[in-house]
Amino acid sequence: MASQPAGQLFDIGYQRYDGPRQGRNRARLALFVGGVRHTLGLGRGGRSKILPVLMVLVSVVPAAVILVLAAIGGGIIDRPVELGDYFPINSLLLLIISGILGPTLLIPDRTDNVLSLYLVRPLGMLDYLAARWFAFFLVTSLIVLAGPLILLCGYILLSADAAQELRDNWLDFPKVLLGAAALGAFIASIPLGVAAFAPRRVYAAAFVIGVVLVGPTVVGILTEPIDFDGSSFQQTVERPITEEEIAEADQFIDATRSLPGDAETIINVEFDSGESRQYLMSRNDVEEALEGGNVTTFESDEPKSLLDPEIGKWVIFTDPTGATVFVTDLLFEDVQSNNYRQLVARHPDYYPVAAYLAWVLIPLALMWWRYRRYTA
Repeated sequence: MASQPAGQLFDIGYQRYDGPRQGRNRARLALFVGGVRHTLGLGRGGRSKILPVLMVLVSVVPAAVILVLAAIGGGIIDRPVELGDYFPINSLLLLIISGILGPTLLIPDRTDNVLSLYLVRPLGMLDYLAARWFAFFLVTSLIVLAGPLILLCGYILLSADAAQELRDNWLDFPKVLLGAAALGAFIASIPLGVAAFAPRRVYAAAFVIGVVLVGPTVVGILTEPIDFDGSSFQQTVERPITEEEIAEADQFIDATRSLPGDAETIINVEFDSGESRQYLMSRNDVEEALEGGNVTTFESDEPKSLLDPEIGKWVIFTDPTGATVFVTDLLFEDVQSNNYRQLVARHPDYYPVAAYLAWVLIPLALMWWRYRRYTA
């Protein structure tokens, strides 16, 4: 009869947990804090901190450069860059970086099959997704906020009368906070929405970067005016001066003040309507024109876009990077100075707001649809 292998039992001190049970909110907080630490690379190697540091530099460095140049020039008289225009300056790079960083919050948990561990009661899938999104949203919003806030404070401190400047522009502070939150929500939603479907982080990053780079390029080609035949500003035309041009006479006079009477120069004039025109005139021509004579101006057919502007004003909403431009234009009451903003201005204000909300909420809805089937 064969002998059975002998076994031993060891008491290694396992016992039931008798401490306080903090429940669902404690689990939510743990996931949120873990997401913040993961995004910032805290408690991880140096390579994990490269992207967060790069995001901070992208947000802060342009503001610092603007203020340094202003200080060298003797202070702030007119703001060289408006606060509403600062957000689009770095939003493209921030979205590209977040497209690489954001998927690390979702994809490893899914591929390593640890979601079932998170979903042990009392935590639910909605809790998991909300904690991850809010963690990424908080980090991105604070990083986005840093640059405009530094710029605003610098404008106030470098002005001739800082106290008066603060009293006149204190409402810019809540506008900057709202703008940073709007851009932060946008930057957080798209990468996480893509990461919900991507099998690997590199695929998610490549897709986000592709959408960010290709989308605005395609929309710009379709909607921007293009001079197909090269006819713009190719011929000069003499015609009577208009009342609008007479109202801008100071620009003509200043441009020709130092010229000999017959010397001609090209004069660029910006009108209140936003239109810009070029003139080939001498000082004598200016004087004759203001007395009822003719002006010599470069004129040609207006460049045309591939799409009719009535169609382009809808296609413009498919540009994902324009979502923050919609919101910051409304917050800071920015002038619709370029073709992109002119197309958006053809709509009531709630249209661009709806487009922004769509770019934020649709990725979140898709993320929830993708994860709804996971259970403990």
